[in-house]
Amino acid sequence: MPKATQIGASAAPDIPQGGEGDFVKKVLFWVAVGMVLWFLFSLSRPSQTIKGEGVFDLQRQPDGHYYLRGYLNGQPAEFMVDTGASVTTVSQPLADKAGIRACVPRNFVTAAGPVVGCVGKASVIQLGEVVLHGYEVAIIPGMVNDGLLGMDILGRLKLEQKDDIMRLSVRQ
Repeated sequence: MPKATQIGASAAPDIPQGGEGDFVKKVLFWVAVGMVLWFLFSLSRPSQTIKGEGVFDLQRQPDGHYYLRGYLNGQPAEFMVDTGASVTTVSQPLADKAGIRACVPRNFVTAAGPVVGCVGKASVIQLGEVVLHGYEVAIIPGMVNDGLLGMDILGRLKLEQKDDIMRLSVRQ
């Protein structure tokens, strides 16, 4: 019997195993993996929140700095406002009183030069009626004051300065 020939039909190119369908499945798999990792990461690192209203008018002190009284995990503290500090920093004695035990070692570059400290989690930082949750703080041994309020928190506030008064307020 003679071989049948199709007329008008072009020969389809051979699609190798693992073609377009497998590519789409692989992309969807990696997107799903990324979403799961993002979700797990967001659970392990609580978001930083700032709640409350408040306006703080701070008088420049004789040493040229501005100070703000507050609380770290319920412990009274006096924070020096430091726009040159990228992260809020506390002394070892204040961290101990505030119950910050878990601390990851880290090197810091400060105005006084490089130092070795660690980073811990503050459950609550309270400044007047302003309450901040979920912030990490640098713990530096040998600090002479309670702490520095760094740009991780100050960046969430509105800062205004006129003459010897610095006004801090919650951004609306």
